[in-house]
Amino acid sequence: VSGIVYAAGASSMTHGYTIGIDTDLSTSEIVKMPFANLSANNDVGGLYEIITETSTQGSETDGYISGGQIPQVTQYTSSIRKLSYATDTGSDTGSNLTTSHYGSSGASSVTYGYVHGGVASSPGFENQVVLDKLCHCD
Repeated sequence: VSGIVYAAGASSMTHGYTIGIDTDLSTSEIVKMPFANLSANNDVGGLYEIITETSTQGSETDGYISGGQIPQVTQYTSSIRKLSYATDTGSDTGSNLTTSHYGSSGASSVTYGYVHGGVASSPGFENQVVLDKLCHCD
């Protein structure tokens, strides 16, 4: 995988995914890599928006991309996007974090994802102490 910056990762039982943007910050990228043959990576598309400094979580069937920065407008987001491992496509979940933030860390259990830390966009770009718990229910 080359030419992807501000990357985050997700994984199914058989594949790893690199989620980021190209080096000129103009296109979002999702690259799928089979664990059985890491040299056989495949660009499977992108998200519906260009976003950086996200956190990722995952379930057995889907990866989740949470929060981040939209660099073209220097806007921060609380949206949670989903990457379907079955179809290799991204979509909006309609859910949001408790606040817009970027640079967070992500973790997962079988049923929940967790977003912690990072920097909040308001009231004044403060370090986050918030822990969001996300259900892998949908």
